Amino acid sequence: MHPVIKDPERADSEPIAHSENRLLRRAEFLLLCRRRRMEIFDRSMFDETAWDGLLALYVEEAAGRTVTVARLAGLIGARIALVQRWAEYLEEQEMVIRKPHGVEGRAGAVALTAKAHRDLDLYFSRTLAFASE
Repeated sequence: MHPVIKDPERADSEPIAHSENRLLRRAEFLLLCRRRRMEIFDRSMFDETAWDGLLALYVEEAAGRTVTVARLAGLIGARIALVQRWAEYLEEQEMVIRKPHGVEGRAGAVALTAKAHRDLDLYFSRTLAFASE
């Protein structure tokens, strides 16, 4: 059994995601590294809201969680308006889709597209190959 990466700073004290999948563990590790980096350094040095959002969606979806724009903003420590703008851009790039969510059915939920999953899997597999050399 492979260890699951945990973030001791999370209030829920749960693993970031439950998975034996190497690509998912790579995504979890990168997301945790980025969170730690922002705790130490000024966020403006590394503002990559779109990338952080993609990483968080990859991990959250693997855990079976629906992610709203507001939740995504909280997960990556960004303003909702900024995440909304990036979600619109990522939708234009066919990386995310926005879906109705909640009682009113507003397009508040975001999810990765099949294209985004393929691209992220490719990225994680290539970085894993590099890391194991």
